[in-house]
Parts: sequence; structure tokens; C-alpha cells
Amino acid sequence: MPYTTHTQQALFAPFVDSQALAQAELENYIETQASAVAPEELTSVVCSFYDHEVYALEKLIAKITYDHDDFQTQRWFTFMV
Repeated sequence: MPYTTHTQQALFAPFVDSQALAQAELENYIETQASAVAPEELTSVVCSFYDHEVYALEKLIAKITYDHDDFQTQRWFTFMV
């Protein structure tokens, strides 16, 4: 008894390639715009498990700290400088 196997080629190969190209262009555009809006590099410093600081160009811009007193509603506070 002969047995026949049918195969099907991918129908969307050109679409996937153009979609991947469009996605790469979009990611490049977003990265370019982000560096134009905020060109400085952010640096995060972990002082301890409960205290973190964020710097932009050597300047402190935010401090994140854990509040041990208010453990039921707000455990973490963010202070923007």
C-alpha cells in the first residue's frame, strides 16, 4: 500500500522578514529618541538592601528607601531630588 506525505512551504516567510526589519527599525528609533530626551547615563547605587540611590551625571536625583514603621501600606518610598 503506497503512502503519500504532503508538505507545505511557509507562506509568510517574506512577511516575517519585513516584520522583523520593521521591529528592528522601531527599536532603533525608540533608542535614538530616548537618548535625545535623556542623554545622561543613570547610575544606580545600592547602599544597602533597604537604601538605593540613583544618580544622573554625578548628581543625586532619587533615593529609594524602605520604611520599617509603615509595614502595612507603604513599604518603599521614592524621594525625587
